[in-house]
Amino acid sequence: MRKIAFLMCLLMVLSVFAVACSNNNDVDDSTTPADTTVAPSGGDTENPGDVTTEVDIYANLPTGSYPGFQFDILTSPVSWTAYENMCIEAALGEPVEDEIYYRNVEVSEALGITIAERITTGDTEAKSIIAAQAMAGDQSYDMFAASAAFSTDLAIEGYLIDLNDLLSFDFEKPWWDSGYNESIKLGEKMYAAFGDLSMSYVGGVFCMAFNPDMIAAYGLDNPYDIHAAGNWTYETIYQMMSQVTEDKNGDGTKTTLDSDVFGIVGHNNQLIHLVLGSGESLIKRNDAEGTMTLYTDNERFFNAFASVVDTFVNFEGAVWAGIAEGYSDYNKQFTVSGYAQIFNEGRSLFLTDVMAAFKDNREAEIPYQIIDFPKYDSAQSDYYSVRYSGGRGITMISGFNDDDLERNATVIENMAAYNHKNVIPQFIEVTLYYKYAKDQQSLEMLQGMLSRTGFSDLAFLYNWGSINTITTNLFINGRTTIASSLKAIQTKFNKEVASVLEDFE
Repeated sequence: MRKIAFLMCLLMVLSVFAVACSNNNDVDDSTTPADTTVAPSGGDTENPGDVTTEVDIYANLPTGSYPGFQFDILTSPVSWTAYENMCIEAALGEPVEDEIYYRNVEVSEALGITIAERITTGDTEAKSIIAAQAMAGDQSYDMFAASAAFSTDLAIEGYLIDLNDLLSFDFEKPWWDSGYNESIKLGEKMYAAFGDLSMSYVGGVFCMAFNPDMIAAYGLDNPYDIHAAGNWTYETIYQMMSQVTEDKNGDGTKTTLDSDVFGIVGHNNQLIHLVLGSGESLIKRNDAEGTMTLYTDNERFFNAFASVVDTFVNFEGAVWAGIAEGYSDYNKQFTVSGYAQIFNEGRSLFLTDVMAAFKDNREAEIPYQIIDFPKYDSAQSDYYSVRYSGGRGITMISGFNDDDLERNATVIENMAAYNHKNVIPQFIEVTLYYKYAKDQQSLEMLQGMLSRTGFSDLAFLYNWGSINTITTNLFINGRTTIASSLKAIQTKFNKEVASVLEDFE
């Protein structure tokens, strides 16, 4: 199980140093990684709350000296995450961005390098750059951040290397999500690694915010108490939503976006992830034969899907972008998403989104607290940290010799360790707290979300058989006929899976 040590950031006294985000610069190579790998005050233990036992997880980071080398990163950013860029020009008082800047300064000084970044317009441009680099045999870019599906495409075409081959990586360290990395592999090789260096992965946990003032005003039970008792379920949330939904403007409906009070608001793309909160998958594995097929008889998944449609979609007091009537025009009025605007005005009990998107709520005039996506039912053993399928993992482009690959892996491993120690704690602070008092329960909730192995269903991660389109259309139309819809794509789905697995043999 992946454990994350949530540590108070140490503001380090740094010498003046220019990090190259576009140009080569000579650096002083007199420092060593020992300067950047001091044991943290809390350490990593089997009990993250126990600070009496200190374990220096940073003691064995790979070292090296590469004076004059520029480590070049190719980035294809995710639009909704604020922290995907790997280079920040200067520290300007923004906590997460500043720690990313300090990370590059420290790693650069320790290894005698500079760090540079090129931001592409998207995966199409990135692929053309990577293909040209591979064909030319040059070494323009040392690292590329890619989604699981895109990295699979690149690996099949021979553009990526197996990260397991590099000794400089230690994928059992807590800055990598080893369980998730294993769960999404299509063979024995690993072409993309997910963890704390990938902020779209870190921030891509689906969760909910609730308005504590509304909880008190309507006399509802504390969601954290319900969660702790194991009863934070679809049905529980439905009951709470039903009590707050109100025809505020008196027009006879509860659907007026700019005035009524709603139970829940979000985007229709988040609905399938509510289903995945059940922990169910549409992939049936046969490890002995090395096969995967569409699980067309998963009754618990079908029941969870139907429950989400009935509970969250076909409920009058719900607003889902892409489904709610009149939403498009309403949304145009605001700089943030219209559904977040409704929540920020104190007119919705719940807001669903990925963790990183809660930056849009920092200026809200209402307090908010964050909680897990619900279970399907109380019998479910645990909550799941469902991850956004487009989150970026770390990949390395082919065409380098072994020494150069180990050098590049050394840089990445040190950057990831720094993120674990300093960037992620700041991310939690910014996600939770801005204008309001710190809340220990919310802090512990986010720590719990990030400490679990990430969960994602391969069917939706790789979109075999265009399954994402199938389920989205069902949600938009408020239909629960998932079983028959899957039967219709079963042959196509299984052929696509078999083809990919054959490429990874």
